[in-house]
Amino acid sequence: MILKVHTPDLGGNVEVTFRSPSGRITVAVLPLRESIFRKALADWKAGELIQSAFPTLDADQRELIVSGIGKAEWDAMFPEDPADASQYEGGMYEDEPTEGPCGPGCTCGPS
Repeated sequence: MILKVHTPDLGGNVEVTFRSPSGRITVAVLPLRESIFRKALADWKAGELIQSAFPTLDADQRELIVSGIGKAEWDAMFPEDPADASQYEGGMYEDEPTEGPCGPGCTCGPS
């Protein structure tokens, strides 16, 4: 979720404040003028693909716009080594069932 968009004295770059689903706040300086950012954001919200609306941003910057999740939070939630997942304490599924409708180990949802 985008909380704030403004252009402080950053050489024309836009500063955007995001809140992720876990509540983490990320402030990012994106290499776009505010007017271009706002136009691209409107285009994306109107249905344009994020890659087309923001072609000069990298995948991490586009993910931040889409989900509000920054690279550090993403890497903590989805580490390359699954054993490192224990580092992430802001899990979204704290009450996840251990058994679904199909029996033990089922991941299709709660019974």
